[in-house]
Amino acid sequence: MRSRVGSILFVGLAPVTLPAYVLFLAAANLLGGAFYIVIEATVARVVKRPIALSRGQMAALALPVLLAAPIFAAGHLVIFLILWLLRTLESIGRWQVGSHRSRANLAAGIVWSAVALWTTLTCMNAALGSRLIGRPITGGDVYSDWRRHQRTISELPESCQVARRELISELSRGEEYSTEFWRAIRETLEEDKSTDQWLPDPVRRRITGLAWFYIPAGIADDGEAHSVLMLGPLVLLAMLLVRWPGMFGALRAPWLRWGAYIVRTGGAFFAIYQLISWSPLTDVIFIRYDPDAIPTAFRLLSPAYWIGFNYFRTPWMEWYLLNIGLWLALIAIGILVWWTAWWLSPLLGWPRYYVTFLAARLLQRKRIAFFSIGAVTLCVAMMIIVISVMGGFVDSIRKQARGLLGDLVMEAGANGFPHYQGFVDKMKQLKDPRTKKAPVLEATPLIRSYGVLQFPETNRTEAVHVIGIRLDEYAKVTEFGKDLYYQNRFGGTTLGPVQQPVYGWDEKRVATLPGDMEEKYRAYLAGLSPEERAENEKLYRRGPEDFYPGPGVFKGPEPKPGFEGKPYPGLILGRSVIFRRMPNGEFSRPPEYPRGAACVLTLLPMSRKGDISPEPPPKPAFRYIDDSRCGIHEIDSRNVYVEFERLQELLTMGPETREDGSKTGARCIQILIKVAPEYVAEREKLMEVKEALKAAWEEYCADLKTDRLEYSLMRNTEIYTWEEMQADYIAAIEKEKVLVLIMFGVISLVAVFLILCIFYMIVQEKTRDIGIIKSIGGSAEGVAAVFLAYGAGIGLMGCVLGALIGTSFVDHINDIQDMLARINPAWRVWSPETYSFDKIPDLWKWSEVIWISLLAIVASILGATFPAIRAGRTWPVETLRYE
Repeated sequence: MRSRVGSILFVGLAPVTLPAYVLFLAAANLLGGAFYIVIEATVARVVKRPIALSRGQMAALALPVLLAAPIFAAGHLVIFLILWLLRTLESIGRWQVGSHRSRANLAAGIVWSAVALWTTLTCMNAALGSRLIGRPITGGDVYSDWRRHQRTISELPESCQVARRELISELSRGEEYSTEFWRAIRETLEEDKSTDQWLPDPVRRRITGLAWFYIPAGIADDGEAHSVLMLGPLVLLAMLLVRWPGMFGALRAPWLRWGAYIVRTGGAFFAIYQLISWSPLTDVIFIRYDPDAIPTAFRLLSPAYWIGFNYFRTPWMEWYLLNIGLWLALIAIGILVWWTAWWLSPLLGWPRYYVTFLAARLLQRKRIAFFSIGAVTLCVAMMIIVISVMGGFVDSIRKQARGLLGDLVMEAGANGFPHYQGFVDKMKQLKDPRTKKAPVLEATPLIRSYGVLQFPETNRTEAVHVIGIRLDEYAKVTEFGKDLYYQNRFGGTTLGPVQQPVYGWDEKRVATLPGDMEEKYRAYLAGLSPEERAENEKLYRRGPEDFYPGPGVFKGPEPKPGFEGKPYPGLILGRSVIFRRMPNGEFSRPPEYPRGAACVLTLLPMSRKGDISPEPPPKPAFRYIDDSRCGIHEIDSRNVYVEFERLQELLTMGPETREDGSKTGARCIQILIKVAPEYVAEREKLMEVKEALKAAWEEYCADLKTDRLEYSLMRNTEIYTWEEMQADYIAAIEKEKVLVLIMFGVISLVAVFLILCIFYMIVQEKTRDIGIIKSIGGSAEGVAAVFLAYGAGIGLMGCVLGALIGTSFVDHINDIQDMLARINPAWRVWSPETYSFDKIPDLWKWSEVIWISLLAIVASILGATFPAIRAGRTWPVETLRYE
């Protein structure tokens, strides 16, 4: 019995005693669970008698038992899983053959599971299924190299030459190959200088030994090797491998059941094996019927045609398997309808209400509470995945915006502001009075304008944003130089006058780039990982007389590498201005746009007053010298970069002569500012630097002697942080994140109501037990606490499982997408061709996981509250009156 003084002290010191008591209960329960696992569930079962321990013995064994508990628990789990697997396989075998012998059922279950797993996996990923039975995919590299480099058939390896000779011999013997079509193919195969363009794809695959269903990475649109998804055979597998209801009633003899099992399982394996072993020889791999001339027999005998499958896109062998499966499905539906009518015939008349009553009674089981755990698990996992992906998206936008703009941006209107260079020099000299350090590390002026970009050779025209930069300074302030395609691989990127590089032949007749580009490319390869270097050397391998394969596109070939054409200023393109992004994240580079290609930029000059110049717009020539990518599509598809001073001159933003003969200041649109890292880490410090620069600018303007117009232009400038410059865009993404979380939060309320309903059912079922507990002294609060603790336990288990599933899914979300894309490219949800980022954000935060888990536990307790109150208010007399 508790003492009154102890209760008063416990309540009075609640901030200390309550956590201590909770920790004590947790430790006691942990120790009790460890003793149960090690002593009662393990040692007692081994010695086959109960084990009684004194308090001293339990105290002495406490530490060893705690250390041994995880090992014994893991052992129990392994044994349970093994026994569960064996029982499951035995149940599968009994379901398939209906035998009364355990070993026979187990053997049948193992064979059926192996066949079902392999056939299903093969339909989804035929390359993996083929490797599992000792048939690895070969010929992919040879096939891709043949297609990509337009090699002659005599240049193929010896294994291909053997297959070529065998195929020629086969075509020479068969009478069915005596048509003009086959004679042309045979003559093409016999000619050593033939290329692949005159051969059907199945013939090319036969020669290289490549399976018909496999698409190598070298020719795939997304750059990923994958197999053709074969959905048709899955229907056949479902009809063959699933035991039809009533089958044992029709096949009463055991040998008939075993015979049907062997036919069904063996038929499924044989069908899929024949499908992946199939080696077609012509383009008749697909069924070719004119839509207006489809044979009547084909229409009548093809259920797949009835429901709208595209027969002209399905290989004919897969089409046949699909239709066989659909015919079996139709037979099964017919039998099911007949059997249902026969079963319902005795029940015709008024419905029996006791059927519904008994069905409801059968659903009232304690194990139904595990559905609540499942609901909490799914809700927690769903919330973690959503908040991690959306939060990662916002973080990526923030990172890219900062990398593009620097830390602070000084900006004016479209007509710009003068005397910028003097202020750039002054801000670099500013000192923090506290640390005596310069907060500004670097600054660079920018000009932003609009123009029309045209490539005369292709007559392609694009409306663009023209950015005037000082390349070296701009790269120091921002992260612009990190993804300059040609600069990173070959160097030579400049915004000054440049000629067009042209590749030529060296003494070995191998394509070679001019200048020091080859040396810099070798240095670039040396900086890659061994895997990336091997991939680049394999993809861009150069042989004698081969045209330049890449990376990039250069004009040529010429007798010798060099530079040609009139020097024009360099121009850097946003990569998406003229290049299309492919599903694998790379960009297609058409040969019409080699490095150094001439282009024309039409500009729109503006005076100091903001008036458009009445003179014809300048149309200077440039050379496309490089392309960049920041990761934001709106920028990469619109921006082009030219030399700052050159654009300033073209837009008449340079110094002008006043009426009194003095000169005005040159103008710019923006100044990008890079701040020391210690001032960027905290937003408050960055705002202090911003205010210091504003004060310095006011002082600079006051000391400057200029005219009224220039003074008004300088007064129109503002200084922003990088976050303020992108505030609207980031705020929109943040609002979308909140909206999505609210929507999924509302959906997650289903878990609360599910717990409420299930617990209410449990309370109703346990009314007698509740009455007994209360009749022997149990309080209403104690009974309610039982159900509240049960709800908390369900929430705890659900949040732990949900956190594990959610975080694991986020960690491997790109791997999961890649796996789905390898099965079927159409299943790629996040395509780099569509989105700005190369991959789905895959970072999660502990803080978010913890608060989501806590909310799940609270929601579970809330769901159990009403049933708990209902249980606590139950009167023992009412529960036991009919006992």
